[in-house]
Amino acid sequence: MNVMGKNNRPSLSENRIIIICTTDSMISSFLIPYIEKFTKDGYTVQCFCSRTGASFDKLLQKNIDVNDVSFTRFPVSISNLKGYRKLKKSIRKSGAKMIFCHEPVGGFMGRIVGHRRKIPVVYMVHGFHFYKGAPKINWMLYYPIERISSYFTNVLITINHEDYDIAKRHMHAKKTEYLSGVGIDIRRFSFDSELRVSIRRDFGLSDEDIALFSVGELNLNKNHVVILEAMKMLQNNNLHYYVAGVGDQEKLLLSKAREYGLENNFHLLGYRTDCDSLYSAMDIFCFPSYREGLSVALMEAMSCGLPVIASHIRGNVDLVDSEGGLLVDPCNAAGFAEAIDKLSKSEEYRLKLGNHNSEIIRDYSIKSVIPQFENSVKDILSQEVI
Repeated sequence: MNVMGKNNRPSLSENRIIIICTTDSMISSFLIPYIEKFTKDGYTVQCFCSRTGASFDKLLQKNIDVNDVSFTRFPVSISNLKGYRKLKKSIRKSGAKMIFCHEPVGGFMGRIVGHRRKIPVVYMVHGFHFYKGAPKINWMLYYPIERISSYFTNVLITINHEDYDIAKRHMHAKKTEYLSGVGIDIRRFSFDSELRVSIRRDFGLSDEDIALFSVGELNLNKNHVVILEAMKMLQNNNLHYYVAGVGDQEKLLLSKAREYGLENNFHLLGYRTDCDSLYSAMDIFCFPSYREGLSVALMEAMSCGLPVIASHIRGNVDLVDSEGGLLVDPCNAAGFAEAIDKLSKSEEYRLKLGNHNSEIIRDYSIKSVIPQFENSVKDILSQEVI
């Protein structure tokens, strides 16, 4: 990626790439491979984001230069104004090569600072907050922000086809690109028969039990409650629903499970760092969200050979076809019940869908995505810094 010649070594400032995100979790969850690639190619990487939890300290432990600018996800916040002032002060006109920014607030701040400091900006959209079927308030709040700041964008990168279409028709970036997601390490996410036996034994699952699995924050958007509603309809005591994640909906979900008589079949696993192992123990991946960009958890599950039952929304439709899973309206509990019943009754059918998923997801591997990204930004990185 570094196009500088050996006899024309850039200065530290010229060789610097700045990453700006709203949250530290965005960097730790999705951007480490990009940082490693930049570093390998000789660039110095400097990150700016809000400190929201343990992710910030983990980045520091990896010797990543990360700086707290106290952004919040809600655009209209005094904290974001303070964060912008700190960001602008930190990023002086020092000849940085590129700003690589993410999330609505981080993306807006990065593009404004880039415009003022005359630094080229690459903005990766992980899912516009306005989309088909989105609340009107989302369009009123986020659409104008994205449209205005697109004028200050050198490269706008989208990771699903609906966002790409919106960006091409309504945004004003100098260049708009489509990438196959942020990239996952498919070597890490693969089926392991020994782990399956071990984990299912620890969970107390028999050969007849069907383990449904979801990964994601326990919030309204992830819509885990619809799976509980579907299980209530099925009245199948061999169905067990496992969820890896934490969030403000925990008490509500546990209450619903008790109300539906599912307290012994619903299992909250909390925050987990071993989902790569857990996938092997499961039978069906359930992903009923109302909104997604292009889910990494969904791609991980597919890479591990799991069949999918997912909501029929943007992003999911990019990944899941009829040969790999079933798509259901996120509000249709009966539809989820029908899909769960269909997959739970046939191991052969589940294997067929899972094998298909593990094959097609190769196009979304980090090895496939990084070259796409390099091609998208090569014009910026080949430019001399002013």
